Amino acid sequence: MNRKQNLTLLLLAASLAATLNLGAQETPALGQSHSQPQSQPQIESQAQTLSRVWTLNDCRAQAVQNNHDLEQARTRIEMAQYDKKIARANYFPKVS
Repeated sequence: MNRKQNLTLLLLAASLAATLNLGAQETPALGQSHSQPQSQPQIESQAQTLSRVWTLNDCRAQAVQNNHDLEQARTRIEMAQYDKKIARANYFPKVS
């Protein structure tokens, strides 16, 4: 893997970490509370996300899984394969 790819993956990992709020979380000022109380499942889910250690391979897998450009490319390939089948069907004899 070249240096540009490594830098790109590092930036993706950093943006993913920022999206998941793995850094600092906002804490209310003294005497204030959050505007909406969180349910127990939400708190547990956040705790699991925050306690998870993201490796570089985890970040790569997450980036590939959530990359819309890759999904669009896969769909274009699938459409091209169907178009090829349709084009080849024109060479078969037609029975009427």
